[in-house]
Amino acid sequence: MQRATLVPMVTALVFAVLAACQSQFNPVGTQSASDLSIVVLPGTADLEPSQTTRFFADIRDAAGQPLSSAVTWEATGGSIDARGIYVAGSADGDYQVRARTGSDWFAAATIRIRKRNPNGPVPTQPTCAYRASTA
Repeated sequence: MQRATLVPMVTALVFAVLAACQSQFNPVGTQSASDLSIVVLPGTADLEPSQTTRFFADIRDAAGQPLSSAVTWEATGGSIDARGIYVAGSADGDYQVRARTGSDWFAAATIRIRKRNPNGPVPTQPTCAYRASTA
């Protein structure tokens, strides 16, 4: 697919996701007012200890136009820098990243930190055992 075709498609997808977030009553990851909408992307992240990921804050006015407001990042369960790069801590758990604009408005994302199981994934369904018949 050519870049000229891909860019409008991705832009349309981002606007569709933002519109869906704004149509729900105060979803996780979005905080809205009549003149401001803030969304943290991605809205959720599954990480292992010490793993990193980057979060973005999309801030828009009531007409859906992007705003270049400064964002202050806050995080639990790890650390986050001014660019939105989160480093997971060592403790398993569910945590949060927040993007703040000023003192009143923020949006949040959920982070789940889990240590990798050295024996592979834990089965979610019981394993059945069968006995061979010798008859």
